[in-house]
Amino acid sequence: MTKREILRRAALLFALLTAVVTAWYILFVPYTLRIAVAPAGSEPAQFLAALAHALNREKASVRLIVQAYADNRQTAAALDAGKVDLAVVRSDLTLPTSGHGVAILHQLIVVLAAHPDAGISRFSDMRGRKIGVLGQGLGNRNLLERLAEFYGLLSEAIEIVPLGSPDAVSKAAANNEIDALFVAGPRGGRGINQAIKAFHDAVGTPPVLVPIHDAAALVRRNPIFTGTEVAPGEIRTTPALPAEAIATVTFPALIMAHRSLSSGAVYEFTKQLFTLRQALAGEYQAAARIEALSTERDSSFYVHPGAVTYYDASETGFLEQYSDYLWLMLFGFGGVVSLATWLFSMAFPRRRELVRSEHAELLSLMDAARVAPTPADIDMIERRIDQLVAQTSRLIFEGGIDSDQQPAFELLLTRIGAILDKRRSELG
Repeated sequence: MTKREILRRAALLFALLTAVVTAWYILFVPYTLRIAVAPAGSEPAQFLAALAHALNREKASVRLIVQAYADNRQTAAALDAGKVDLAVVRSDLTLPTSGHGVAILHQLIVVLAAHPDAGISRFSDMRGRKIGVLGQGLGNRNLLERLAEFYGLLSEAIEIVPLGSPDAVSKAAANNEIDALFVAGPRGGRGINQAIKAFHDAVGTPPVLVPIHDAAALVRRNPIFTGTEVAPGEIRTTPALPAEAIATVTFPALIMAHRSLSSGAVYEFTKQLFTLRQALAGEYQAAARIEALSTERDSSFYVHPGAVTYYDASETGFLEQYSDYLWLMLFGFGGVVSLATWLFSMAFPRRRELVRSEHAELLSLMDAARVAPTPADIDMIERRIDQLVAQTSRLIFEGGIDSDQQPAFELLLTRIGAILDKRRSELG
């Protein structure tokens, strides 16, 4: 086996190994995604941390790195800035411009509880009252102001008292610093129950849950809202509240993915999210609240193509799921082979130039043979041709001349031989 043949096979082997490594990386190396959630220690944050642990334990095709932020405005900003791949955001706030929906993490429900002696029975009765707003960040405060505007109350018409924890609610209610408590949190979550219980314990009697009247009109103006009811006994205090169903609204907290995130990564994350939620629901109630996003055209949120693929169940097998990668591998393999061939040719420029120079000299000898003045000149041309033939045959044997180049040399030598015979005959 010649050196050229050995190098050629080495280049082919290199291209094959490159394709195998690429395929292994695509098919078996898991996606590692960063997800933003707020605030640290909340039910969603605890659930996502448990999900990340479960993905590692199951050696799933996707892994999570949970990054906690102070509020949902920061999670949306982190997604827009490209600091994370996924983010949990509230739909009542400004959604990230670079985000596409993946799933509903939970529905948030609005609850307004009033002091039983405050005389507040409807939203418009809050004019001139002090309203405690529970929540970290400005999300719930902005929501209250938004609802107040809908009901014709200016922001100056109510006094907002920010409260950061159920303990702060209890203290403010006991000192008569608030007339009512406004909270929006995951439906069925412990946050609302703890807040209402703290308010109840501080005032000594069950608070009055104020209905959100005209919910249908609010939904028409703000499509992210959905009209609903707080069911009797849904808030688990003693006694359970409310005694009768009251009208209110809900809106979703979304898991959103950056629009540049590959469909394969989002598909795998969505699949694992819904696959593992049942196993985690026993310990984390947040897992049971996960919902699929609507993929209909009139949906309020644009769904990431990777999540659409999962929801519409258009993945039917290996070839369909990895068709884009397989085509990429095929074209990539061809490109690697071409690159290897080019590198090989560039590695031996002297041999390439040597073949060209011999070809050029044969052409010049052919012209000289036509006008050779004497038989001695013809003999000299033949001797030089013999030397070139010897060099060429050695290159052919060593692999220096490719098989597609050999016919050109053979045709040229045949033609020169005929010219020499003719010229010798002309010279007698």
